[in-house]
Amino acid sequence: MDDRPQSITGGMGLSDTLDDEVVAYRPVSSLAVIGAVLAAASLLALATPWLAFLPAVAAVLCGVAAHRVRRDPDAQSGQGIAMAGLALSLLVLGALLAQRPMTQRLHMASATAVADRFIELIAEEDLVGAVELMVPYADRRPTPELAKVLYEGNEEAKQRLDDFAAKDAVQRVAGGETPRLSGPNVIGSLSFRRVVAYLRYDVPARAGKEAATVQVELERSPSGRPGAVAWRVTGFDFPPPAPAGG
Repeated sequence: MDDRPQSITGGMGLSDTLDDEVVAYRPVSSLAVIGAVLAAASLLALATPWLAFLPAVAAVLCGVAAHRVRRDPDAQSGQGIAMAGLALSLLVLGALLAQRPMTQRLHMASATAVADRFIELIAEEDLVGAVELMVPYADRRPTPELAKVLYEGNEEAKQRLDDFAAKDAVQRVAGGETPRLSGPNVIGSLSFRRVVAYLRYDVPARAGKEAATVQVELERSPSGRPGAVAWRVTGFDFPPPAPAGG
């Protein structure tokens, strides 16, 4: 009788155990991890427009990773990571698509408030106040009285005011009934940080002058200030004639 102790593994060798562990181990898909990280980073796109491409890239990577894992589940893992990243990236993408028209409406409301005030000041013949709306908010005088002092005592400022007063569009609006917002009105982004708006106003007819249309051009400061203070008037004139059809 053999009294030597028997292995509790029932004769299974160490090499057999290691082989089973190697077969059971599946590496996590690196593509799924990268996609999930990009999906998390894409949340920044909600506050930073130039990162708007991130959720789309993350969705593609996570979708490809999920497909590869599902096609060969014995080779790699990470299906859950890929699906979570895909869901997050699609959620951010949907939020961005909904955010854009809402942001444009807010921008248009702020730009219209500035343009309305600009037109009112010209109609009231307060040209100093109107010209001040053409200056960046940080550089404007804190009170109308100080603004008048500047435009009366500074030659450069006085010349700018005189040039503005000499414009045909200004003379057409000044002293008359306040023009009304008409259209077409356009707002758009020229870059990730530069937003411009073009608003048109109908000028009522008055003694010796026919009805007309004037256009106010505005630009939003990239400073990030909210509301109307971020906008300034950059141009005021009669709109260019429509191109001839043909």
